[in-house]
Amino acid sequence: MRKLFLLGMSVSAAMTLGSAAQAADLPVKAPPQPAPVVYNWTGCYWGPHIGWGWSRKTVNEDFRAFPVFPDAVAAPAPVLVHASGKINTSGALYGSQVGCNYQFASNWVIGVEGSFSGADINGQNINPSDAVLIDGDRDNFNHVKIDWIASVTGRLGFVLYNSPLFFNNTLVYVKGGGAWAHDRWNVSDTLFGQPFGERTQTRSGWTIGGGFEWAWSFAPGWTSFTEYAHYDFGTKSLITADDIRVAGIGDATRFDVKQRLDVVKFGLNYRFNWSAPVAARY
Repeated sequence: MRKLFLLGMSVSAAMTLGSAAQAADLPVKAPPQPAPVVYNWTGCYWGPHIGWGWSRKTVNEDFRAFPVFPDAVAAPAPVLVHASGKINTSGALYGSQVGCNYQFASNWVIGVEGSFSGADINGQNINPSDAVLIDGDRDNFNHVKIDWIASVTGRLGFVLYNSPLFFNNTLVYVKGGGAWAHDRWNVSDTLFGQPFGERTQTRSGWTIGGGFEWAWSFAPGWTSFTEYAHYDFGTKSLITADDIRVAGIGDATRFDVKQRLDVVKFGLNYRFNWSAPVAARY
């Protein structure tokens, strides 16, 4: 019996050693890779921007003028004359934006943003009345400058993860809402008693646009963006009721300006971390 027990132990040890040798020859399976981490867009942010703007202003002017009759015995009665013209302006802008986002349903982002830009969007053109009068001296110009722009907009975006056409963690968004702009006019030979007088005007309207925003993998919390926005400030009169009441012969009785603005911005945002990045699910 003792011999049989020792023989059994020897066979068992040999089988164990053989199994261990075979296991050593098998390929070792690599540990699973951790899921890639993606940017979570939920949170509030602030950042600076720079850009360029193009504005188009359509000027419609009504004024009183004397018809030219050299042989007339008495001075003719003044007639109401209508004139129109365009002023194209362009220039730089710079400012900042602040907003909050909420990411939901995996890839969708909704948010609200406020933006303010100082601007130097300016231009000039001949006064419309000089362009239609036969005896106009054509040296009277209307100068205009937009010196600030502001907006409050809602945003709706979709996040692209690992897209072959975009950077990883790219937010594609549209935006729209209310807008305001401040104009500074130097009007020549238009307003009674103030030839070359300066007028300022704050206009309200609406804006719509869209853009792309990229999350930086090497600087968590930071993003950069490029966006385009169109602004429409409607039509607004530049002269007041007081100007009309005191206007004399040959002076403007109406000076209406229709204004549109297009802007391209480039900027940065820093997101305050409401929640940590989440693991992507592919």
